[in-house]
Amino acid sequence: MENLKELIPIQENNGGKKAVNARDLHAFLESKRDFSNWIKDRIEKYDFIENKDYQVFNNFGENPKGGRPAIEYAISISMAKELSMIENNERGKQARKYFISCEEILTGQKELSRKELALMVIQAEEEKERLQLENKQTKALLEQKKEQLDESKEWFSIKRYAKENGLNWRKINWRALKALSFEHGYDVKKIFDANYGQVNIYHIDVFNMYLSH
Repeated sequence: MENLKELIPIQENNGGKKAVNARDLHAFLESKRDFSNWIKDRIEKYDFIENKDYQVFNNFGENPKGGRPAIEYAISISMAKELSMIENNERGKQARKYFISCEEILTGQKELSRKELALMVIQAEEEKERLQLENKQTKALLEQKKEQLDESKEWFSIKRYAKENGLNWRKINWRALKALSFEHGYDVKKIFDANYGQVNIYHIDVFNMYLSH
């Protein structure tokens, strides 16, 4: 079981049953929610039962901010598996498969060699690296598209067009630009803006028609 602990530690709770620290699972799942709110919401929403599915305990030595001890939750492997499935993402799928394998080992249905256990950990890390690479590539592609559109001589946001032509952007009616675009068969594209998220960009011909009115 030593290799399994490299992924998500499994320990014995006070009743001698195998359990997982919910905080460890929360960290592995990379949930963006605060741990305390996350676990309380899951318990309430999915009717997990205290002293059956989980136990609550105080950790007096692990609160870096001092003050009250951290509240921890020792959860059963079955509950950990269900929480992983609820998360509905790649990390959740990895954790669910991991806990299924743990259950099989603990019930004697399946014996895994140390090599197989190590392979599980390696595969999980490789999957994580693959997802990170995909996210990085997607971000780079979006940045490239943004740069191409932002420097385009044919497509302009209202602010950039106004700035380059000495106009007050607040006086340019975006609804009129949009209507002209549809009327004359031009697309209305979008570009990322640091202040406003996505903003519309319009073809230069649309601006020319708008200003000629």
